[in-house]
Amino acid sequence: MFIKGDIADMETVKKATNNVDVIFHLAAYANVAATIYNPDEDFRSNVIGTYNVLEASLEAGVKRYVFDSPAAVYGNQQLQNSSEPVKFHEDMKPNPLSPYANSKLWGENQA
Repeated sequence: MFIKGDIADMETVKKATNNVDVIFHLAAYANVAATIYNPDEDFRSNVIGTYNVLEASLEAGVKRYVFDSPAAVYGNQQLQNSSEPVKFHEDMKPNPLSPYANSKLWGENQA
C-alpha cells in the first residue's frame, strides 16, 4: 500500500499506520543547510512528524518501529588515529551541530 501524504498531518499518519505490524520511519526534512535557514520546516517535519508517527504507531499497536537517524547526531568527533576517518558508533556522545541533527536526536530519544 502506498499513501502519499505529510507526516505532520496526524490523520494521514493514522491512516498509514492502521493494520500494519512494522513501521520504517525514513521520512525527514534532510537538507542540513536548509534546516539552518528554515528551522520551522525542520521542526514541523522532523519533530512534529516523528511525534505523529510514534503516537499513531502506539495507538495502532504496531509491533516494531524502526527509526532512521544519521551520523549527523554525533557532530564532530575526535579522530582516533590521524590516518583514519572517525568510525561512528552508538556509544559516542551526541553532539548535534545543526537543527537537522538536533531534531533527529530528539526522534532517537523519543523512540
